[in-house]
Amino acid sequence: MAARKVLAGFAGLALGVGVLASVTNAAPPCGRKACRDEVAASGRSGRARRACLKKVIADCRANRCSCTDGSPPCSCACGDGLCGPSEDCSTCSQDCGPCATTTTTTSPMPSCTGAGDCPIGTACNTTTGQCESACGDASHSICHGGCCGGGTCQPGTVPSACGSGRACVVCDATNTSGSACVIGPTEGFGGHCGCNASETDCPAASEQSGGEACLLAGIDLCTTECLGPNETGCNGGCCTAAFGTTGGTCQPGTADTACGVNTGGPCVDCTASLNHCVNGTCMP
Repeated sequence: MAARKVLAGFAGLALGVGVLASVTNAAPPCGRKACRDEVAASGRSGRARRACLKKVIADCRANRCSCTDGSPPCSCACGDGLCGPSEDCSTCSQDCGPCATTTTTTSPMPSCTGAGDCPIGTACNTTTGQCESACGDASHSICHGGCCGGGTCQPGTVPSACGSGRACVVCDATNTSGSACVIGPTEGFGGHCGCNASETDCPAASEQSGGEACLLAGIDLCTTECLGPNETGCNGGCCTAAFGTTGGTCQPGTADTACGVNTGGPCVDCTASLNHCVNGTCMP
């Protein structure tokens, strides 16, 4: 019995030694032996081969690649048949394969029969049935929003090119509607020449004209009527009505019966005091 125990002990010891030896002799996964195929694939020799070995082992130990059939494989050179961790389709297509091609598709403009079928800021080419930025000829509808200026649809929101739908117009001191490009509640997109709640955007009074006032209440257009509900005073000259009354009109303010230059308010009848209007002021 004792002999058997001794023999069993020797057998166990021998097995342990054998297992230990196999573990000790196993090649490390990132050693020279494990990575020799990857280095050989580079085709390099001498100093270049040693540098390749050093790089491959460093990348392997940093878990950036594998020398034991993992992915990605370790590699130190493009052209070795291995798509390494620092390579991709754009830097080494011969190892990693070509990059996938991408295509960009542009959606065509919608077909149309009129401006309402087109996106904002375009017109309908009634010949081709396509929406486009061109406008202003017999083959095109009006612009959907904005206005047409210089042959193309414009936003229509600036004084130099103002409008909604049709041809752009210039809003300046000579425009009887007003010198401001106003975006009113009915336009949606684009605007109209008018006044921004002030008579100063309207034509001014002169010897021949009484100037104009601004019609408010969201209309924002210049008018010769003045001082009534939702109406400002005149831009220069005077108004034949009192504040808050209707029917008044803008006057130059130089007449004896309608005197008052640059006041914009009610005119004064100088004849009631037996005076004359001199430079907009009643004087004897």
